[in-house]
Amino acid sequence: MAVVMGYYLETSSRSGSSLSAVLRNEGVNAGQILRVVYYMHANGTSYFFVMNVGNMRVVIRQCYEGTSAVNCVLATPPPDPQKIQPPVIVPERIYLLTVPGNATSLVLETTTENMIQLSGDS
Repeated sequence: MAVVMGYYLETSSRSGSSLSAVLRNEGVNAGQILRVVYYMHANGTSYFFVMNVGNMRVVIRQCYEGTSAVNCVLATPPPDPQKIQPPVIVPERIYLLTVPGNATSLVLETTTENMIQLSGDS
C-alpha cells in the first residue's frame, strides 16, 4: 500500500494536482459528499446544516461522535423543520441534522457502509 501511495503522490505532484484535490474529485464522483454549510450550538443541541454536493443520495444508518453512537435527527431546514424518515439526503438540497450535546464533529455511517465526517469547525 505504501509503495502504491508513494507512486501516486509522486505521479500527482508531477501532474500538478494535489492529493486532496484528487481525492475530493474522486469523492464527488463516488457521489456521497456532504458539506456543512452552517453550524451552531444552542440550548444543549448541535445543529449541522448540510448539503449533499455529490451525485447520489445519502441514507444515514447511524451517527457517531468519536466512537460513540449518538441519536441524530434529520429534518428540513427552518422556518418549519419536518423530520425526515428514513433519513435520506438527496443532492443539492440543504438539511438540518440535530444532535443532543455539544458535538462539533460527527461521523455518519451510510447504508452503503461509507463513513462521512462532518465538522462544525470548518
